[in-house]
Amino acid sequence: MTGKKRLKRSSAPGFLPIPRKKFKWTVKPLPGPHPAGEAIPLGILLREVLRLAENLREVKFILKQGHVRVDEKVVKDHRFPVGLMDVIEFMPLEKFYRMLPTAKRIVYPFEIAGTEKKIKLCKVNGKSILKEGLLQITLHDGRSAILGDETKLKKISLGDVILYNTEEKKIDDYIPMENGVLALITGGQRRGLTGVVQDTIHPKKMGPKIISVKLSSGEVIKTIEDYIFPIGREKPLIKLPNVESAER
Repeated sequence: MTGKKRLKRSSAPGFLPIPRKKFKWTVKPLPGPHPAGEAIPLGILLREVLRLAENLREVKFILKQGHVRVDEKVVKDHRFPVGLMDVIEFMPLEKFYRMLPTAKRIVYPFEIAGTEKKIKLCKVNGKSILKEGLLQITLHDGRSAILGDETKLKKISLGDVILYNTEEKKIDDYIPMENGVLALITGGQRRGLTGVVQDTIHPKKMGPKIISVKLSSGEVIKTIEDYIFPIGREKPLIKLPNVESAER
């Protein structure tokens, strides 16, 4: 389907909450801040998930009016991909949602308070030095940030998570990927669960690091580092869904 604006429902990623047989086509996500296999097109989110529109025509009208913001930016394209930790604001109803993983969904919108809408956690996927000698980090949602002169921020490493203020466009703090931090599991069979990082081992030089996480139940599980998303030190920096909602 390369180059086409539509996607066959039968070929769409399995996690998209769409009827497969009723219609032939669905919304194809634009190339954007999240990989297609880890994001939901905004049109599907508004129509099938949040049910804020009956059909695609209504979705396009809502977006054209500038009623929807993602991470404090107005988005008018129904194909825009929304993914992990994105905050969606539906301005007419003053409703706010954060995209989080669940046992059944790679990402799913959970309602949050308006006071939390400018808070975003972003995982550091890359780090480089610019010509001017400044440190630049690239984040899981496609954005990049130049680190200031603060000694604290210069310690940020791959796998760490920054606390980003989308309103003021600045880094307020960061959470290191280390033992003792609270973490959200974003992939694998335990996706959507949270726990405390206990240990990190590197069994093979070229293989992924294995992280041990102690869940609230007391069970200790192991998963790869790519699936670990630090969310706080002593307590989570964002509101998390309860166990019942996380089973959606």
